[in-house]
Amino acid sequence: MQTPLTIDLPGFKGRKESLQDVIRYHPYKPMFYRTNLWMHGHRLMWMIEELFPLIQTVFPNFDKKAAQLMTLIHDDLEIVMGDIQLNDKLAMTSEEKNALDQTENNAMDEIARRFPEQIETYSYKDLLKRYNQIDVNDVEAVIVKYCDKMDGYCEALHELFAGNNMFATPLQQMYILQS
Repeated sequence: MQTPLTIDLPGFKGRKESLQDVIRYHPYKPMFYRTNLWMHGHRLMWMIEELFPLIQTVFPNFDKKAAQLMTLIHDDLEIVMGDIQLNDKLAMTSEEKNALDQTENNAMDEIARRFPEQIETYSYKDLLKRYNQIDVNDVEAVIVKYCDKMDGYCEALHELFAGNNMFATPLQQMYILQS
């Protein structure tokens, strides 16, 4: 049996507990298999581990360690600002989106002050920026973003196939139906 991959983040006191407190899909009630950001980040890290041999065939210089560290910290902003659902973001006006961008930048600054500057040889804040201010040429950030979307999709499918029909209705439409 293979030992599960883990990456230690020394000096990040209280981070694990804070991520465990942020619940994914929080507006969805019921949710049969509710997860938190700690679990989500680790699933993404393991996805990178499994995909790495394939990624490397296309991108031989892919930095697996940077990508895996990015998977673990990509949602750290939500420790400060909470989880904002994609449906809510899609319904925002351009002014609301600009305000959200500013909130995210402020949260990035705050969380970067809270934790160590470095994770191994990588800048913690730079990894956060790479994920949140994505450059289409940043292969590691693009692949982590893809894994993030895939994991969310799989969580929704898990609920749907478990019989939770709430996941067959878009959240914005669900709000209208409940009103």
